[in-house]
Amino acid sequence: MKLSKLYSNKAFHNTKFNLGLNVIIADVKAKSSPNSSHSIGKTKFIRLLDFLLLKKILPKQHFLTSTKDIETGTLKFNGYEFYLEILLNSGSYLTIKRTVADSSKVSLKLSKDSVDDFNIPETWDWENVGIDKAIELLNTYLDYDFFKNNNDLDYRDTVNYSLRVPDDDDYADLFKLKKFTFDEKKWKTFMFSLLGFDKNSVAEKYRVEDEITQKIKVIKEQEEGFNIQSSQKDEVEGFIQVLNKSKKEKIQELDSLNFYNQDDKLIVELVDDIETRISELNKLSYNLQFEIKKINDSLKSEFSFDLESIKEIFNETKIYFPDQLTKSYEELIEFNKQITIERKDLLKEALTSKVAALRDVKVTLLDLNKEKEKYRDVLQDNTIIKKLKEYQNDLIKLENEIARLEAQLDSIKVIEIKKSEIDRLDDELKLTVQKLTTIIDNTKSNTRYINIRNYFSEFAMSVLNYPAIISIHKNKNNNVEYSYKIGDTRKGEGHTYKKMLCVVFDLAILAEYSNESYFKFVYHDDVFSNQENKIRVKLLKLLRIYCDKYNIQYILSIIKDDLPRDENGNPIEFSKDDIILELHDKDDSGKLFKTSF
Repeated sequence: MKLSKLYSNKAFHNTKFNLGLNVIIADVKAKSSPNSSHSIGKTKFIRLLDFLLLKKILPKQHFLTSTKDIETGTLKFNGYEFYLEILLNSGSYLTIKRTVADSSKVSLKLSKDSVDDFNIPETWDWENVGIDKAIELLNTYLDYDFFKNNNDLDYRDTVNYSLRVPDDDDYADLFKLKKFTFDEKKWKTFMFSLLGFDKNSVAEKYRVEDEITQKIKVIKEQEEGFNIQSSQKDEVEGFIQVLNKSKKEKIQELDSLNFYNQDDKLIVELVDDIETRISELNKLSYNLQFEIKKINDSLKSEFSFDLESIKEIFNETKIYFPDQLTKSYEELIEFNKQITIERKDLLKEALTSKVAALRDVKVTLLDLNKEKEKYRDVLQDNTIIKKLKEYQNDLIKLENEIARLEAQLDSIKVIEIKKSEIDRLDDELKLTVQKLTTIIDNTKSNTRYINIRNYFSEFAMSVLNYPAIISIHKNKNNNVEYSYKIGDTRKGEGHTYKKMLCVVFDLAILAEYSNESYFKFVYHDDVFSNQENKIRVKLLKLLRIYCDKYNIQYILSIIKDDLPRDENGNPIEFSKDDIILELHDKDDSGKLFKTSF
């Protein structure tokens, strides 16, 4: 897939992309503001592309839905519609429409040919569909080979490697981008597959470990909730055995009482019916009270994360804590708070149900006790009644204690089952680790990985004049780790060199996948800034060769002052064919949206 056209229904620098090298150049004259280049829209251009490639956004966190007009205070981009035409690997063109007013709705139009000029399609194959449905449809239109064996992913999970922005700290790491929305397990599994390895070996290890963790959690809950250890099984069974013997004897003594001339039927009903029901309800009451306690304990737990403390630690260690990271942490905190609120809502519903059930049980017990008192009036012998009540109370105590012990025994059985399952999973984990170890120890059998590593080394050498490699290994937890190294120097740890390594890594991936249906474009924002001139010259030379050789569309944005220079110190100008967009700060006409904000 390559980009074809980006345009709008309102004031905007409509842009037609080249199939090879594409340059967005910004001529910034104002020196008063070091960040003035951003105000003309250089970086906003890539964010707009991401928007039209269906990035999900939060209204207050995206410039399209949060920027206000300086004079009126209204949202600046109300009424804007944006259109992105892409060239599919099949040779057809697909136009994507997304509006600012309702960014959750998307329209799609498939055509054999590119639209004339920047005309808006008159009809749509899919109109105003939801964002999730649109992503699903676009994933189908793209039809990338990679996702046929990775159906738990879609193009949105990998497009970030084709849209690197310094403001998002995208050049901080080759492999893991900070804006990934999935967790470490998912991205490590994904990267393993991208490099040509069998992802199942990594995914299976994480799955088994998650199962073990979950079962350990259940064991802990059982041990803490019932105050029991599995080693006490025989002890508990012994107590139950003794108490059941006492219960049997107590029932026999109760049955042997002589109530003289009283109606035997009433006595049997009193002892066998009412007391049996009371005993059952007491057991139910005990269980309900235990469950209510567990829910209340869960409701007391609060999600706690002190962002200010984290900042303080960074300050004390003199490590820069970027604003974007603050936002990421705040989003993570907000997300966890929301999850906690939803979880507590469910717990409160369960608590309401349990409390209502307990109240019903207590009301029923009260009624049964009243009924028992009614039968007592029928009995004449007060001595026997007193004896009967004593026996009944003793029997209730015995049954309650037996119920408590049986609950403990049930808990022990659950613990034993979980421990047995953990033993089985431990064996399974060992086999999984062995399989992963075998793969990592035999990377030379992975042609795709070898090719990517060779491309990476070749491109790094041509730009940085240092040999560089990527590698994989296991960490102390037997999880896969991805590494890189540049020569015998520490240059790879510096920001400028690391940026170049991120660039050549992206190029290496696209070169390896160039003969398959996959992304055919990459956009690196501000890639030439803060680089040595010799690196700029070598990178430009590589890009010109690379685009033709691998049929890749490369898009770069650059400030005019960052242009590479020849041996005489003169700027190496790009050809007019290469430049797809020129921005400047002389007046509003040179800004992306032809206006200031």
